[in-house]
This record gives sequence, structure tokens and C-alpha cells, in this order.
Amino acid sequence: FVSAFHFGRDTLTGRRPDIVIRPSCAASSLPSRRTTQAQMLCGVMVAGAAVAAAAAPVAAITAPATATAGTTITLDAAASTAMAGRTIVDWLWTIVSAPAGASLTSAGAESTGLQLPAEGSYLVRVTITDSSGASDEAVHAVTVSAAVAPPVTTQPEASGGGGGGGDAGWLLPLMLLLAWPWLGERPRCLRRSPKEIDRPSVDCRTRN
Repeated sequence: FVSAFHFGRDTLTGRRPDIVIRPSCAASSLPSRRTTQAQMLCGVMVAGAAVAAAAAPVAAITAPATATAGTTITLDAAASTAMAGRTIVDWLWTIVSAPAGASLTSAGAESTGLQLPAEGSYLVRVTITDSSGASDEAVHAVTVSAAVAPPVTTQPEASGGGGGGGDAGWLLPLMLLLAWPWLGERPRCLRRSPKEIDRPSVDCRTRN
């Protein structure tokens, strides 16, 4: 801002220099009238900048700060605000820095998706514009870690003998099947009387 003027001669050339602009609002060696006018002009410019800053919208990004590679996260600018009587009418998403392959699903919407192909640091920016043309921007950083590989499970080997392998549960039915003829021809001597037991020539298969 213009704040003061300095008159005198250049010590090297002997010429009178032009007006020197100093970026402050401090008083100088000017006569009091000129100093007061310069300070008033500086004050008006500062006030105008403050009013413009207060009237500008405020951008904000809602998103996770950490994620896993191979996923897509959502970036949301719905928390951004505009001055009373104004609305946010435009959003522009850009990737400031990221590993190769990173991309946005939409660049001109209130929210967008950020695809994370690899681990590393991602920096994204959103620029918002309100209905009066004022704008603001915000940035968001995401730290992405490598994807964790799923655990490998192995199937237990089936036990078996005789070179056939497999489950041995079939052996019992087979043994019963082979033994059935002998089981069906057992002598029925359980109901013999004591007298019949003493006879050596009794055939148990012919009695009931």
C-alpha cells in the first residue's frame, strides 16, 4: 500500500528520485497533510481487503486421512459455507500430488471419489465459487498404506492306506458285508435243555 513519499537527491547520480513507494501505513517525513492522506488511503485499501475476505466463501473438505491401497474414498465439500444471501454454485476438484494412476471420479461435483491405486501420500484440492463470483479453496491429505494380502489356507491331506487313500470310514461297512454269511449261519444252541446238551450227537442246526 502507498504509505509515504521520500524526497531528496540520489547520492550516486545527484538526481532527485521519483516517488518511493513503501508497503506500510507508517508515518514518514512528509508534511503532516500528505502523511495523513496517504494513511487514509492505506486504511481504505486495508478495510476493502478485509471486507472482501469476510464476504468470500469458506471451502472445507470432509474425507478420511488414512486409507488402504486399491480402494476408493469419498471427498465431500458439503461443509463449505457461503456468506448470507449467497450460495455455492461451482466446485472444482484437482489432484495436487499423488502416486501414478490416481484419479477422481468427478471433478465438478460437490463430492467426488478418489481412487487409490498404490501406497503413498495423496494431496487433493477443491476450489469453490459462490453466486457472486467469490471463491476459496481447501486442500486435504491422505496417507495410503499397502493392501494386506489375505491369509493362505491349505486343505488337510486325506489319510488312507493300501495305496487307495481317502477316508477309511468305508472299511467298516465292507467288513460287515464280508462277514455277514458267517454271522447268519451261527448254530442256534442257546435254548437247548440240559438233557440235550449232554447228548454228543445233537446237531444244533436242526433244532429250534
